[in-house]
Amino acid sequence: MAKPAALALLIAAFATRSGESAVKRLVLAALVASLAGDVLLISPSLFLPGLVAFLVAHAFYIAAFSRGVGFMPSRLALAAVAAFAALILSYVWPGVETGLKAPVAFYVAVIALMAAQAAGRATVLKDGLTVAVALGAFLFMLSDMTIALMKFAHVAWPADQWTLATYYLAQGLIAFCILPRTVGLPGAVPTRGK
Repeated sequence: MAKPAALALLIAAFATRSGESAVKRLVLAALVASLAGDVLLISPSLFLPGLVAFLVAHAFYIAAFSRGVGFMPSRLALAAVAAFAALILSYVWPGVETGLKAPVAFYVAVIALMAAQAAGRATVLKDGLTVAVALGAFLFMLSDMTIALMKFAHVAWPADQWTLATYYLAQGLIAFCILPRTVGLPGAVPTRGK
């Protein structure tokens, strides 16, 4: 229960932040969908609904990361992330049950698109906050990779030690770095970290 409780606290903290309303709404929706996924995944029998909840979260993140830069602004980022995702998928693929092969493959594709979109955004905007968001997106991939390694490839240590650490850091980096920081009094001009 600690995982959904931690995310609920992150959602409450993020909801108090100021910033571009469209981005804030999209990220808030992604966090709420992630919370739903966390709750569903408490029960192993609800793995597929949990997967769907996180698919929805990644879709909201893709939409948020596309604001102002377009969809997939860097082909190089897309190719690099896709190659990494394909490598991990090929490793766990033999252990994926027949009924889960299509959903798992689709999920890997979507989370790879999310990470590639964040990386592409960082290459366009070129500031510290967008790099931190891209790092968060990549850590989200790594967190899910540890789950796939444990569930489908039966890898235990050290994968089981990194799932929550990378997940918390991923969501935190995205939530606290996606909106520019404001300096000074209310109404101050937003500034981006360098």
